[in-house]
Amino acid sequence: MNDKIQHLIDFNKDVRDEIWNMLNELSKLESKKMSKEDREAYICSKISLEKEHDIRGVFIHELETLL
Repeated sequence: MNDKIQHLIDFNKDVRDEIWNMLNELSKLESKKMSKEDREAYICSKISLEKEHDIRGVFIHELETLL
């Protein structure tokens, strides 16, 4: 059981790192030069990724407490 939990932790840490990298790439874009529609999509994407990053962090923490 501990191996499965550790696998879940490792997997979610990898995905969380990928999400962080995507957020960093998004932050390099200049939203001021975007159309209104693109800016709205940019903001929604950024918010969604930030939430996903936070949720995975909480999930990782909860899994680590199980070990």
